[in-house]
Amino acid sequence: MQKKNETKEKILITAFNYLNEVGWNSFTFENLSKKKKIKLETIYFFFENKNFLLRDFSSFIDEQVILELQDESLKKSEVKDNIFEVLMIRFEKLQPYKKALQSIFELLRFQPKMLNTLAKQLFISLDLVLDLSLAKKGFLFDKFALNGLFIIYINVFKGWLADDSVEMNKTMAKLDLFLSRSEYIVNKIKF
Repeated sequence: MQKKNETKEKILITAFNYLNEVGWNSFTFENLSKKKKIKLETIYFFFENKNFLLRDFSSFIDEQVILELQDESLKKSEVKDNIFEVLMIRFEKLQPYKKALQSIFELLRFQPKMLNTLAKQLFISLDLVLDLSLAKKGFLFDKFALNGLFIIYINVFKGWLADDSVEMNKTMAKLDLFLSRSEYIVNKIKF
C-alpha cells in the first residue's frame, strides 16, 4: 500500500510540474506519459481522468498541510490566527504549482464539470481547515463558517495567483483583511 501511495504521489507531482510547463489545455495523460516516461496504464490506474487528478491533488495538498502543522501552537492561538496560519501553509504548499493552477483557474468558467469537481473538493479542504483551526462550534455555525470561508478563500486565491512576491505579502494582507472582517461579523451575530 505504501508503494502505491508513493507512486500516486510521484505521478501527481510530476503531472503538476508538467502542467506548469504546458498549461491545462495542452495537458493530456498521453503527453504526460510520453514526456515524463510514465506508463500510461499506471496513470490511468490512479486517475480515471483529469478531474480525478484535480481532486486527488487537492487531497495531496491537504496532507502536506497536516504534516506541516504543529498542533500544540494552534491550541494556544485565537481561531482567526489559526485559520490564517493553516491557509497560509496551504498557499505555501500550492506555490510550486502556481502556473498550473493559474491555467486551470482561467478555464473554470468554461468547464462546468471541472468547476464542480474543484468546488466539491475545496469544500472538503476548507472543512478540514476549520477542523485544524479548532474553529468548529456546532452544525449551524459550521455551515455558516464553511460557506464564508469558501468566499474568503476564492477571493484570496485570486489575489495569490497575482502575488509574485516570495513572501506572499499581498496574499497575507488580503487574507488578514478578510478574516478580520468576518471575525467582526461573527462577533456581531454572536452564535
